Amino acid sequence: MWKVSAAALHWPGGNKSGKQNLPQLLTSAMQRSCRKVILLLKIFYYFHLTLTMISIIDWQPEYQKDWRGLNLAWISKDYEVEPVDLETLDYPDKYFFQGGGAILLAQRMDTGEIVGTVGLQPFGNGVLELCKMTVAEHVRGLHIGDKLGMAALDRARTLGASKVFLLSNAAKAYQAINLYYKLGFRCVALNSTEFKRATIQMEICF
Repeated sequence: MWKVSAAALHWPGGNKSGKQNLPQLLTSAMQRSCRKVILLLKIFYYFHLTLTMISIIDWQPEYQKDWRGLNLAWISKDYEVEPVDLETLDYPDKYFFQGGGAILLAQRMDTGEIVGTVGLQPFGNGVLELCKMTVAEHVRGLHIGDKLGMAALDRARTLGASKVFLLSNAAKAYQAINLYYKLGFRCVALNSTEFKRATIQMEICF
C-alpha cells in the first residue's frame, strides 16, 4: 500500500514560503463551492416562490388570525403596539370594509400559508390609507412586498380612489420607504395622527 508522508501534503517550502498546504487549499475550495451552491439555491427559491407560488388574494374571515399575527409581529418588534393598532386589527369590517376599503393578503399557493398583508383604510372623499403592510420574516427579500404594494394600488384605482397616503417611520422603516418611492409615493407634510411612531407621511395621487 502506498504511504504518503506529511511533508508530501505541503507545497515546497511549507509554511515558511507563505503558501497554503494542500488540506487548507481543499477546504477553501470546498467552502467556495458551498457558497456558490447556496447562492444558486437562493436564486432558484426566489424565482420558484415569487413567480409561481405567491398569489395575492382578498381578505376572508378565516385569515383573521394571520392578519392580526403578522402585523403584531412587526409592530411589536420595533415599536409600541398602540390602541389604534388593536382596533384596526380586531375589527377589519368596521375600519376597512364598511367604508369601501380593502385588505389583500399574500398567500403561498403550495402550502396555503399567508405570508403578507396590506390594508386600504377609507377616509372619505376618495382618500385611502395604505396601512398594515408587512411580509413574514422568513420570506422577506423575495419582492413579495412589491407585489402587495402594486396590487394595493391597483385595487385603490378600482375602488375609485383619487389619493392614497401612508404613514411610516423614517428612522426604522427605511427599506419600506424605499419600496414606497418605487411604487410612486412622495413625501408630504405630516398631518396630525394617532400613531406615536409616525414621523413621515407619503402619498400618491391618481
